[in-house]
Amino acid sequence: MRLICNCIDQEQKKWDLDRGKTK
Repeated sequence: MRLICNCIDQEQKKWDLDRGKTK
């Protein structure tokens, strides 16, 4: 469960970066 949470957190960070770049 912790690993999955960590994975999601990392993915969200990537998404945030992508969104910031797109903006």
